[in-house]
Amino acid sequence: MSPQGDEKGEREEMDPYRGHILCILPSSLRVEEALRRQLLRCGGNLLIDYRMMTFLELTNRLYADLKTGRKVIGRLGERVLLRSVVESLYESKDAGYFAPLVRYRGFFDFLQRFFGEVKGALVSNEEFRRVAGGRSRKFRELAQIYDAYQSALEARGLDDGYDRDRKVLMHLETFSGPIPLLEGVERLEVEDLYDLNTVEFGIIRELARRIGEADISFPYDFERAEDIFKFVTRTVERFEQLYDLEADLRLHFHEEGERAPELRALLDRVMRTTPSATWSFEMEHKIIPNGRIRIIEASSRYREVQEIAKEIRRLLQTGVNPGEIGVLFRSLAPYTSIIEDLFTAYDIPFFFRRGTPLYRNPLIKTILTLLDIPVQNAPRERVLKLIESNYIDLGLEGVGLTEEEIVETIRAASILDNRDRGWERGFRRLHARLRRRLEELDGERDPGGERRAKLEEALARVEKVEGVVGALLDRLFALDCKMPPAGFVEALLAIIEDLRIRQRATEGIFPEHAKVVERDSFAIRCFEEILERILSTFLDLSFAEMRLSLAEFTTLLHDALQSESFLLERENLSSVYVLDLHQARGLSFRYVFLGGLIEGEFPASEMPDAIFRDSDRCFFNGVVGKKVFLLARERSEEEPLLFYLGIRAATERITFSYSTSNREGDEKMHPSYFLDEVVALLQLDAPAQEGESVPVISRYPSTAVVPEFPEGFSAGEVLDRLSFNLRHNEAAFPLSTENLLTLALFNRILDHGDLRRLLVRTQENGQIELMREAFFETEAIGERLRNGSRWTGRLSDPALLSRLLAEGETEPFHWSGTRFETYQQCPFRFFLNDLLHLESPDRPDIELEPNKQGLLVHELLEKFYTNARMKGFLPLRGRSEEREELHRVLEETIETWEREEFLGHRGLWSIRKGELREQLDHFLEAEIESQEEGFLPTLFEVPFGKEREGTPLRFPLDEKRSIPIRGKIDRIDISREKGAILVIDYKNSKNAAAFQRRLKVEQMGEENFQIPIYLWAAATLVRRMGLLPRIERWQGSYYLTKSGRRITSPPLDPAFFEHDPQRRRELSTSGRPTLADRISHILERVTTGDFTITPRHCTFCKFSTVCRYVEVDLKEEAP
Repeated sequence: MSPQGDEKGEREEMDPYRGHILCILPSSLRVEEALRRQLLRCGGNLLIDYRMMTFLELTNRLYADLKTGRKVIGRLGERVLLRSVVESLYESKDAGYFAPLVRYRGFFDFLQRFFGEVKGALVSNEEFRRVAGGRSRKFRELAQIYDAYQSALEARGLDDGYDRDRKVLMHLETFSGPIPLLEGVERLEVEDLYDLNTVEFGIIRELARRIGEADISFPYDFERAEDIFKFVTRTVERFEQLYDLEADLRLHFHEEGERAPELRALLDRVMRTTPSATWSFEMEHKIIPNGRIRIIEASSRYREVQEIAKEIRRLLQTGVNPGEIGVLFRSLAPYTSIIEDLFTAYDIPFFFRRGTPLYRNPLIKTILTLLDIPVQNAPRERVLKLIESNYIDLGLEGVGLTEEEIVETIRAASILDNRDRGWERGFRRLHARLRRRLEELDGERDPGGERRAKLEEALARVEKVEGVVGALLDRLFALDCKMPPAGFVEALLAIIEDLRIRQRATEGIFPEHAKVVERDSFAIRCFEEILERILSTFLDLSFAEMRLSLAEFTTLLHDALQSESFLLERENLSSVYVLDLHQARGLSFRYVFLGGLIEGEFPASEMPDAIFRDSDRCFFNGVVGKKVFLLARERSEEEPLLFYLGIRAATERITFSYSTSNREGDEKMHPSYFLDEVVALLQLDAPAQEGESVPVISRYPSTAVVPEFPEGFSAGEVLDRLSFNLRHNEAAFPLSTENLLTLALFNRILDHGDLRRLLVRTQENGQIELMREAFFETEAIGERLRNGSRWTGRLSDPALLSRLLAEGETEPFHWSGTRFETYQQCPFRFFLNDLLHLESPDRPDIELEPNKQGLLVHELLEKFYTNARMKGFLPLRGRSEEREELHRVLEETIETWEREEFLGHRGLWSIRKGELREQLDHFLEAEIESQEEGFLPTLFEVPFGKEREGTPLRFPLDEKRSIPIRGKIDRIDISREKGAILVIDYKNSKNAAAFQRRLKVEQMGEENFQIPIYLWAAATLVRRMGLLPRIERWQGSYYLTKSGRRITSPPLDPAFFEHDPQRRRELSTSGRPTLADRISHILERVTTGDFTITPRHCTFCKFSTVCRYVEVDLKEEAP
């Protein structure tokens, strides 16, 4: 055996028909590439004796020749058997070391990995028992699980993949006769297998000994073995120690094909710790990229993949074959869905190593949702997702329903999931609410019976939706029981058939898209094959009658799908390769995009194994006296090698890329130090080649979102550029070479009706954005208001304003303290919320929403005080009867709410009930302490302004004008002796500071309109009822129910509530504006259409995406 240099050229001259070569390659893709290369060399003639295969194919062939009569189970079978063994061992061992992990999916991942490494290192049973006999209960239980697992395999006459390899090695070592696979083989070639375990190394060694001649090629440089090739060194040294092997064993540093000089220089220099004689002179000079080496810095993963897609699109337009392009990542997991979306949008043919992961297919996702719904207790969003799927047929046309009506009804029912029969109770609550509203209509005005008809229609729709959804959930929850795997498969297939999923897949939900039909048809066939494989696995394990829960079957199905992909024929014939770096080993492409160069991801950060730490690995290795497990530091040595191999895959150009933030944009990410090494070698300010305008480093911040026309590869990008140009008054593009594409595009658009209308709308949108931009750039308030338009909240149409503020219709517009405050805070928010009544859909939380908590407290206190007044408990004095009455009202009210309202998760609501009881007890104690001398709680939850619920009230502005005012006062306390009224507003809050500020005198009629209007309404009502003819003292109070604290305002000046015009003018002249003056100023702005986007303090409310407010320091001046 003699280490030699690169003999690639010499081997290429060999006659391929000489054949009789067994070639072992690291991946099936590499096998395909090697076969294509050999076919090209021999003019397309078929190669019969050149045997190329992966290591897995090799061991399967050799094992099949053993005629053992045993069957090899796959990874799924290993997992099922392991689960059975572990559950049996820990059935009665609640105190076992691994007992808490028995239901943890990751525990079985660990066991499969651990047993594989033990078997791959040829650890004998005696050695394992020696380890288990030591100090650790962990190792004793691992040994018990291992023995039980091996015994279960033996009892069933089965081998797993690791046993297969061990038996192949034993056969090669002990059997002296001929091996059928090796007949006629004259030379062994092994390429790029640098991570061999003991068994795999032994098999290669024995094959070399039997064949007599072997070439072992590594991604390895003998001159640089101290740095990036450290991970390979261990395997190289093992081969170098085979001095006594009776074979001609040659080691090679193998490098495929020609590559650009810039890439050769980069490979030679990157991460080198010691210089070599070949480039010691050039080291004084940095590499001039010449367009061969590029770097993309993007603001997010999405933007990173988008820029890669654009570069690929440019290459394809210049005639580059897609198969000459490789997109490589350390791990594809964070990028797979983004790549699928963007490559599809840019019309880039692509495929993953073994095709698209099957579980990512939308049809398969829909089928998995059928199982996930009962397992997860029918969460609302999962059910809605199923209902909205195009792959299922619920027969809605037969019952007169649409998907939109079902979704709207489910959301209105405030359903969270099916805990405590949540779906049934939700529909029942909604039904009860609608019934109650129907009853409340009696005695109310209802012109033409429209409101009653709508409510009756809604009731009928609720019943229909409950029937459809209830039938679906009943069918799915019928699966939630224990039965054999065959029972689940049969039931699932029946549901697929009844919901016409298979029919829709094979006939196509979009028949006009033949590719989608083909994809879905193939996916459903693959899925059915997996179900058959599951049944076959259980049959092989003699578990056909084992009863599983639905959760166990679902987990099993997910496990089976995780490793399965589907690849349509033709997808890999001319497509961009999307691979992780392990899959790309030994492959080469003209153009390589090496992405995801982020600190912590590439190089991957080695997270400590929570189950089997490095200290455990050291202990195990020490006891058995050999390297069974690599430590975290040793495993990390592969990272620089993978980076080197990624660069080596490029022959003409390489583009590195990374993102500066995560997908959510809330975490800063930093470039990998691998990339820092590359940047340090490049001359970044080098002059570009002729015709080359792309810089070495291209930065794409999140704000750079409008591509130039030549870079617009999707319809959205082209329209963005059109809009951008139109906004900047470039509609009349000057004739120039760079604008020819633009002019041609305009001609195409003008010839197409739909596109022409779209262009007109785009132009209009551009003009609107120009107006909004000018508005937000104006700092002076007066000038801003003059520049306002309807797009910034300034209305000028009198007819429109009169309709918005009409008082004479069925639902006339009315004012309230809250509406005045909203207008003062933000006129535009008032316009959207109170005039247009825009609402966002309610999405029930896991517990009672804050606003409903407040309503519940209001209702409780109203009932309590009403009953207390009737029973003579007022004023409160701390008697036991008062507390008993409060608790009785609490129980009665809660019983009603539980029957009619959504209260969130049962467990959380139970806790909140206890907290509410404590809160009310605390309120009672605080109320007794804080009630003012002489004041008596008199009126509770007093509505005003509505004809049916309360006294109609109009706030007078002058002799001729008045406005309707509505509201509900939580409580009015009266002191006859003092001639005083005190209005109390309950707040379900603890924030005393905010409410103290609102009660300052200078805030009344400025930010706080609620208390002044309540005081005016209370005084009006009290006078009408004859309860207090003379009022000399006006005060307001906030009661914070969560803290039991009451905050009371100073007495307000009675003149503040003056209505007489003459008296108001006198007060205004003396600097004492009245409430009527403040209201009149707001009404003047409203009636002139001033709803401009000028918030005092923008809180970015639910309308922030509509107004898109831009904050500017405004100069306070009169409009």
